[in-house]
Amino acid sequence: MERFRKVCVILFGSLSVLFALVAIHNHYFLNSSKKYARNAYKWDSTLEDIAQEQNKLIFFFVSGEEVVSKRILKSLKNNYIYTVLDKQKNPADYTVFNYFLKRTSKTKKDLACAILTPSLKPIYLSSKSDKRRLEKLLPTLASTWENNQKLIQNRANAISNRQVFLAQHHYIANSQMLGLSNEYNADKYNAQLPTAVLTENARLIFKRLKNSNTPHLVYKANVAIKHLKDRFKSEKNYTSKLLIARAIADASFAINPRNIKEVQIIADEIVNFSKNKISHSNIKALELAVLCRAYKIYDNTQYLNCAEQTAKEIQQSINATENISAIIPTQQFNVQLISQTSIASAFDLSTMANAMCDYFEITREKDAINTALEIIRKLDSDYTHNGFWTMNSKFSASAKFARITITKDSTTPSHIGEAYQAISRLKRTLQIPTISPVEQKIRTITKSFIPSAEHEHASIKLAEID
Repeated sequence: MERFRKVCVILFGSLSVLFALVAIHNHYFLNSSKKYARNAYKWDSTLEDIAQEQNKLIFFFVSGEEVVSKRILKSLKNNYIYTVLDKQKNPADYTVFNYFLKRTSKTKKDLACAILTPSLKPIYLSSKSDKRRLEKLLPTLASTWENNQKLIQNRANAISNRQVFLAQHHYIANSQMLGLSNEYNADKYNAQLPTAVLTENARLIFKRLKNSNTPHLVYKANVAIKHLKDRFKSEKNYTSKLLIARAIADASFAINPRNIKEVQIIADEIVNFSKNKISHSNIKALELAVLCRAYKIYDNTQYLNCAEQTAKEIQQSINATENISAIIPTQQFNVQLISQTSIASAFDLSTMANAMCDYFEITREKDAINTALEIIRKLDSDYTHNGFWTMNSKFSASAKFARITITKDSTTPSHIGEAYQAISRLKRTLQIPTISPVEQKIRTITKSFIPSAEHEHASIKLAEID
């Protein structure tokens, strides 16, 4: 019995020591991770400039993958511009580098960390944050960069050859990411669809119902309204709430639902807080779209006044913005030509043009429709000879490098769909046959990822209905 007691004492003592060591390790790891995040550079368009100015390599962990030690922190602090890539806040950048990982390795796992040249070319990509490997790799690559930059550049070029990347992956896109999902059958509706897919499909139903009041469409519209209202209750993202309010307002023009308080809630919020906040351009555009619809529904001059102010701000932002740098077609992918930053992305421009069309419908101001036309034509200079629309380079580190637009359905619908809708509205209003060359480019892009005419995509179909 005494022997058993001693064994138990030793066992429990060993476990206590083990748990203490685990606690110390976790405490140290947590503090190290916090220290890393606290001292890290911000992921935005300035990252490349900082790295080139200091002539240092760039290192990043994907958010949630941070594995830090004293040796790693010391190496990063002395030799790297280090940061965190949040794949929720910067999905486009994440997709770009995750694609490089999948293209250059056989892994099926997603990106965890990477090392880049100062010009954001990847030289090391990994699906695992391996502490021991990083402790050896970070100082080795830093030393190589200091003594033989050409060797590092050659490796980077092998991984990220732009011509190969652009030719082989013309669009990092699928129907989910672009918000061009097939229109749903209301009976079999999946409530888990992203908000942008939900709203675009619902708006298409309401538009069709407005032109053809059949019992089947009435039923589908009522089901769609229920889904929108349910989503509005649980939605926390402001952009998504604006999209839902825009869709519910469109329902009121088709079937006059009894209760559309969601539109009023958002419109009141826009009016009450418009003077105290600075919104990004696509937010302002969606706010204007909701205000115009709210004014048509409720005939409240507060909404009209706020819409007028928002429209002026959009016009001023367009007038103040330098023309987005035109990309001259060349045989080679000229880095200098695409290194200019743009104030607005393709989605911003498309949404603003659409919203100015909404504003014209309630005011009949010629300036509004002319501004919409001016905005949509800016898309042409935002388009490269390889067929890419920009993402917002102000908030994106890799926009200069990759120049690709990727929008998540949970945040925004397709920028191509929005542009398509704006162009169709402008042609009908101005009674012009085409808006070249933007329209032709959008049609070309549309055909490239819609393989069959049998597939109906809400964002595009919305543009085709008067």
